[in-house]
Amino acid sequence: MREGRPLRLAAEGVVSGGRRRRGLDLLVRDGRIEGWVPRGAATPGYAVLAVEGDLAPGLVDIHVHGGFGVAAETMDADALVSWRRRLWQRGVAAFVASLPSLAPEEVRERIGRLAPWVGRREAGLATLLGLHLEGPYLSPARRGAHAPDRLRPPDEREMLDWVDAHPGTVRMVTLAPELAGAREVARALAERGVVVALGHTDADADAVEAAFAWGARHATHLWNAMSPLGHRAPGAVGAFLAARGTTVELICDGHHLDPRVVALTVRLVGPHRVALVTDAMAAAGQGDGDYPLGGRTVRVQGGVARAPDGALAGSTLVLDEAVGNVVAWGVAAAPWAHAMASVVPARVVGAEGYGTVRPGTWADLVVLDGQGRVRPLMEPIGEEGSRG
Repeated sequence: MREGRPLRLAAEGVVSGGRRRRGLDLLVRDGRIEGWVPRGAATPGYAVLAVEGDLAPGLVDIHVHGGFGVAAETMDADALVSWRRRLWQRGVAAFVASLPSLAPEEVRERIGRLAPWVGRREAGLATLLGLHLEGPYLSPARRGAHAPDRLRPPDEREMLDWVDAHPGTVRMVTLAPELAGAREVARALAERGVVVALGHTDADADAVEAAFAWGARHATHLWNAMSPLGHRAPGAVGAFLAARGTTVELICDGHHLDPRVVALTVRLVGPHRVALVTDAMAAAGQGDGDYPLGGRTVRVQGGVARAPDGALAGSTLVLDEAVGNVVAWGVAAAPWAHAMASVVPARVVGAEGYGTVRPGTWADLVVLDGQGRVRPLMEPIGEEGSRG
């Protein structure tokens, strides 16, 4: 497919937003969905491409530290291109690159290094939507694999120095709301349209609910690295399960969460509020071995990444595998499993034009089958340098 060439895509069905429709063909022009027509309608001038399987929008991963040997915190331009290519080959159309807790000067340098690539659309490459700062304002008690010497109290001036230096680059920040200074940081971020996510927190339910009033609305990998659900102490997990209008991440690799917990969460909050994420590090798509993460060496054995102290250190998951797992576990049928990895995460970070099929959205399409298997259909084509 090339820009300017009108194309009619005839598939078995069209999946978007958890719904599957049959009997419709998609019309694509200039890299965007132009609309759809009934199967028998005439469309002179359109080349017809028959597709085996269902058409669906490309996947969107909003929490991923690396993959295929590439780490977001250390990569150069060539490594970024390689990572983007490998993601697209697995059906991921767009992603938010996550940085672990780093020293202040490192955070500023990484933001500046990656800012020119945000929103750049290129053929055969996943689009970098922006950055996610997973730290350094995290609880030492729930730090997971984050290096303890990189954690520190929230500092509004420091955070705004990072965010305002390259407006629109930082899409999401994870922090622990119980820390002194968290309220000021959260409010300042929310005013700028940055997603305030709560995670790596030992806060009780009351403190988490207070943070909702500051503008927090998203849970970083719910259940993992946060105060747990108890029948008398609901913790951060309970606060999110009981809240309305918030969204939650789930890492569905079979190691971070038991499939029954995944099913329970989706049933309680609804699939429209669940974003499947990978929290993947450089070993995703690779083999066992030693890999960098947040200034530490992470060892991967049997596909499980652990820090030197034994804590889980992200995952080796790729997002298409998460979709397949959710279907295989019986949590959701393929259309909704796909929605949790496309339209929901795109909505969380405000990525207009991604994750859904409607007139005007990008034609970054994949082919989806009933088992949740995903493969790309075509290269993403759009305006050079346009921001998602």
